[in-house]
Amino acid sequence: MLVEKPFTTSVDDADRCVRAVREAGVTAMCIFNHRWVPAYAQAKDLIAGLGSPAVGYARKDDTIYVPTEMLSWADRTTCAWFLSSHDIDLITWLFDDKIEQVFATARHGKLRSMGIDTPDGIQIQARFSSGSIATFESAWIYPNTFPTMVDSYITLICDDGAIQLDRQQENVLLATPDAFTFPRNMLKRTVHGVRAGAYRDAVAHFVDCAIRGVEPLITVESSRHVTAVLEAAHASIASGEPVAVTEQVAG
Repeated sequence: MLVEKPFTTSVDDADRCVRAVREAGVTAMCIFNHRWVPAYAQAKDLIAGLGSPAVGYARKDDTIYVPTEMLSWADRTTCAWFLSSHDIDLITWLFDDKIEQVFATARHGKLRSMGIDTPDGIQIQARFSSGSIATFESAWIYPNTFPTMVDSYITLICDDGAIQLDRQQENVLLATPDAFTFPRNMLKRTVHGVRAGAYRDAVAHFVDCAIRGVEPLITVESSRHVTAVLEAAHASIASGEPVAVTEQVAG
């Protein structure tokens, strides 16, 4: 079973899914395909030599095209569910740790004024079990003149070094009489007529795991944790207080 991200939008649903997968003994994976972006995969190897993780920062911001034109259901989700789910999966994987508490805030205004009742942006402050901290930013009101639909950036600070990951830095630059753009090539591209990129690589990994009967790189338990972090973040927005992330009960 290959599931789109996020795994679920409630912890109860995630727990039921995890139990069903494990009881049935099937191969299952939530397709957090960013783990197959070459720079992120390299960062996973590099961070092992930088001492203990200390501070993380991740932003994933979209142009306003996404909630107003691309998604007909933007009012039934938030930018954090849609965007930060990727970054929470990435940083928990890169830090090899789990988030135990979050405090989140949201801003409403622009989209509500356009009849779409969803936050313009959300910031999540997270504390990991090891004591390291991270900020997850998501927004989707960038002007459509921005040269990419997504602005994606990550900083990882450890005791003995730091890593910065800016997805625009590895893209092609294209200037035409009409616009200056960064053609998308990390997640999906075509090389000599053959589809390539993180989307394809993630699916190929899952298929290989299913054929060989081995555990995928992304476990359903780790994807359940992403759901728990986001559920806690939205509870924090509603309450104005820090919220503990629900731990999975064994069995």
